[in-house]
Amino acid sequence: MGGDVDPNLMDAVFVVSACDWIMAELVRIFHQLSTEEAQKLVQDLITKKIPIIWKIGESKRVLAVHLSYKDKALALLYGEYPISVKQADLFAWVEHSNIAVFKRDILRSCHEAKLIEFDEATGEISLSPLGLNYVEQNIKLDL
Repeated sequence: MGGDVDPNLMDAVFVVSACDWIMAELVRIFHQLSTEEAQKLVQDLITKKIPIIWKIGESKRVLAVHLSYKDKALALLYGEYPISVKQADLFAWVEHSNIAVFKRDILRSCHEAKLIEFDEATGEISLSPLGLNYVEQNIKLDL
């Protein structure tokens, strides 16, 4: 019944989200920044913190080298969720060697499995709710 559910994870997610929201509001209200600067700072504050993803400038790397290209791509998309990612960026971040193979074997296959939405016309990729669930249940996101 209800007593069988461990509330620790739910509590932790709520506390972290509430703290992010408070910090974002403080930045918005008290700092004399342009709208663009404030938006970027707030976005950085509320972005998921995933230990296996290392951000270097505008690049990202998956530190869990044992993961498949598929799982690396999904973990990176998870880190950006709900924001979409450009195909070229994801390809560079995953460090795959062949864009045509990456598109065929990873992106199209994940799209067919409904793990992602891949718009080939725009190159935009978004993680779906199924993809979100897949990452949370199958990929170890901490080091």
